[in-house]
Amino acid sequence: MGKHPFSSNFWIDVIGRTIAGILMVLSWSIFISTGILFARHMKGHFPNSALCGLKLWFHFHRTLNIIGIAGTIAGFVVVFVAKDWRWVGPKAYQSSELNNQWGSVHAMLGLIACVVAWAQPLNAVFR
Repeated sequence: MGKHPFSSNFWIDVIGRTIAGILMVLSWSIFISTGILFARHMKGHFPNSALCGLKLWFHFHRTLNIIGIAGTIAGFVVVFVAKDWRWVGPKAYQSSELNNQWGSVHAMLGLIACVVAWAQPLNAVFR
């Protein structure tokens, strides 16, 4: 069960992290970013066009963000599957040297970013 290139766990880890990375990059850089841009810049376009009582820009904004959030959830789950459901971020019992390594920092920043993104639909409900 080591990290040897010929062990199956090694390839599950590598392929899982690659899939998670692809999902996160697509979600954040394409879907969520484009959804935000629709909300910011497309409100004035097609002011009289509505579909099911909602403006077109809002349909695009909502759809792109739902796809993006679904992608972040899928990427998040894939990372944990690839890591055998273990948290690889900072831990209270680890030294600060280990907690400050890039992998640990990346895990914590990723968790914070995902939690904030997942909280946005709740923000919309209470607005």
